[in-house]
Amino acid sequence: EPTTQQSVREAVEVAEDYTKMNLSNNDVIIYFDINGTLIGGPSAGAAIAAAAIAALEGAEVKQDVAITGSIEEDGHIGHVAAVFEKAIAAQKSGMSLFLVPEGQKKLTYYEKKTKEYHLFGITFFRVYYVPEEIDLGEYMNGKMNVSEVSTIEDVVSYMLSYKS
Repeated sequence: EPTTQQSVREAVEVAEDYTKMNLSNNDVIIYFDINGTLIGGPSAGAAIAAAAIAALEGAEVKQDVAITGSIEEDGHIGHVAAVFEKAIAAQKSGMSLFLVPEGQKKLTYYEKKTKEYHLFGITFFRVYYVPEEIDLGEYMNGKMNVSEVSTIEDVVSYMLSYKS
């Protein structure tokens, strides 16, 4: 999707700025191995920037850390949607740490409720949603840590390891 393509462009620019390398004479190819699923939106921007930095600096991406967050031109990590669902997926995938944009560790989740009514021999169901404030770190109950990040420097410090 175009929003993902723009996110990739911004991620590569952030990686260039971070590493002080000029890639204007190079082709940068980003490949997603996702079994034919369409990727849409900017949510992988921070992850793409971290992967590009790792490739440019010869660092390793830690395999037990996941992230969601857009990447801004100045290297800040932007808010994204569906953080709760992504956290659940990261935990189910065996991640030990999930990084979220600053301010998105605590979020509002809407819990589905159903109430049954009987009137004139007919059963009615009212479906409604109740907002619940969730702290992702507490919700994961020790199964996975959740930390907030605000800049690409924060992301690099959590996600990359350098050989000495």
